[in-house]
Amino acid sequence: MATRPKPSSALARIDRRSHEQQLLQQLAARIRFLRDQRGMSRMLFAEQSGVSVPHIARLEAGQGNVSVLVLDRLARALGVTLDAVFASPEEAEGGDRSLIIEFVRKQPLRDLPALRRSLLHSLGETSGLRRVALLGLRGAGKSAVGELLARRLRIPFVELDHEIAAEAGMDLDDIFAMYGQNGYRTLERRVLERVLIQQAEAVIATGGGIVTDPSSYELVMRTCYTVWIHAKPEICFQRVRSQGDTRIAAPSLRRQAMDSIRRTMSARTELYAAARLAVDTSALSVEEGAERILKALKAARRTGPT
Repeated sequence: MATRPKPSSALARIDRRSHEQQLLQQLAARIRFLRDQRGMSRMLFAEQSGVSVPHIARLEAGQGNVSVLVLDRLARALGVTLDAVFASPEEAEGGDRSLIIEFVRKQPLRDLPALRRSLLHSLGETSGLRRVALLGLRGAGKSAVGELLARRLRIPFVELDHEIAAEAGMDLDDIFAMYGQNGYRTLERRVLERVLIQQAEAVIATGGGIVTDPSSYELVMRTCYTVWIHAKPEICFQRVRSQGDTRIAAPSLRRQAMDSIRRTMSARTELYAAARLAVDTSALSVEEGAERILKALKAARRTGPT
């Protein structure tokens, strides 16, 4: 005759199952967030990771267990470590914290005391005012505003995505298809470093996802006056459509495209918000957007480090 389990044992099993379910839900939310942050569809995520779309869907729904090897594939496709995948909401890097951590991590141990003292006194750099980096999603107005801003400042205008395509000798879509998210980010970082070395003064329109790469974003923040150009999701969508993007021309794809814009914008907001200036171009002309940045730059040059 089977013995009835002790109440304490039953409660322990309930607690364990509750903890495991909570862990799966946290993991699911973290994977969804990282994917949305990078603007990756499930189909692209599956192609880059080698994990099937149904498997990813179950994982993102918090259903079932998942092996460490599968998680490693997903992490590599996202361009993060396994630690980052398992990070709790409190530990997850984002915004200012990720930039500071990445910068400090690269410093020699012998320099850390001096760095700590320097951070206590000032976090700004006047040298960063010689370059302006525009951040934001496609359709926000980075190219149009950036080109006019560069003319007003009489300095070069650099479209980083164009430089990356020229460096690789292929379109951005082909780069992603051939080298994946990680390969693209590595190329982006190399091109960014070259541009910063070659251009002492410039307006640089960055790719929308550069903020998801802590190394590249830290470099941009350290060497440029950063401006987050943003607009309402529906405005971004209309602007992208007007640029002739055939991928969202079909009516059946419009809702999916709008949903993707909203999710990506939500996932990246904290990262974009680390910029020194934010300009909402939803109701602004190109001239008005450029003028706001010019005024902010003049004020920053008068006051110096902030």
